[in-house]
Amino acid sequence: MDQILFFEIVTENRIRVLNGGELKEYETQEYLNGDLKSVTNNFLMVITPFCIANSYVLKIIDHILTNTKILGVAIFFPSTLSSFCFETHTILFLTVNMVHKDEIKEEELSFTDNVTSPVHTQELIKKKIESENKVNCNVEIIINTSFSPTYSQNVSGNLNEVVHDVFSLINRIEDKKNLASNIYIRSRSEDLKILFQERLAMDLCVGESYGNNQIKYLKYLKIPSYIKEASVVFESVREDPVLIGACLAAKIKFIDGQEYTRREDFFSKDYKDLTIH
Repeated sequence: MDQILFFEIVTENRIRVLNGGELKEYETQEYLNGDLKSVTNNFLMVITPFCIANSYVLKIIDHILTNTKILGVAIFFPSTLSSFCFETHTILFLTVNMVHKDEIKEEELSFTDNVTSPVHTQELIKKKIESENKVNCNVEIIINTSFSPTYSQNVSGNLNEVVHDVFSLINRIEDKKNLASNIYIRSRSEDLKILFQERLAMDLCVGESYGNNQIKYLKYLKIPSYIKEASVVFESVREDPVLIGACLAAKIKFIDGQEYTRREDFFSKDYKDLTIH
């Protein structure tokens, strides 16, 4: 795995880089303007959300290949990599974050908020998330191993608006019950993640008296312990399904199968093997 540089686009301004088991986060331009000449990896795996424009991804790849001696590149969506980790053919992958704040902490509550107990504190945090923050949600859906661009999209607004948009999206899918049994929510804010789960359950789940096609419960995916312990998975990422999946996919793409776009093909604008998986 040390041959591979894992480059995850979080937003257009932030990235995560996994190299030799060391995971770091950077401002995008800070990393790209840094000392790329010191990169000794042979291969590049780019992980990009569906909502990021292809032209932007290609520009980043061009810059990295120009300034390194990397031999080949492959691109994946976070949802696809997570499906490898969870060993599922269907997944509702949601990346949910607050646009202006990543976390509202207890110490940020002022005396005017009338904090009286831990339970009350959590209620105040929830209210602040709902009232003071714009929420962004990247929705990626895989059905029967096929990525679904029709239903995958980026939505934003206040919490209620975003949950409603996700609810409307799921209800358009024929096998929504199966989708609702294979959910993973990724967030930089644990408070937002919990609140989003609660609101999603309130909107999606109905009682037993409704029809058989209605969603009666939500099931969230968990990483199998034997996947976490796989020899190709770096210890530093064993709680991150996206990067676990990246390690598994890297072995198949770069080491076993050699199914990647070579640098000379990329620079000749031959992108036929550069499909985003």
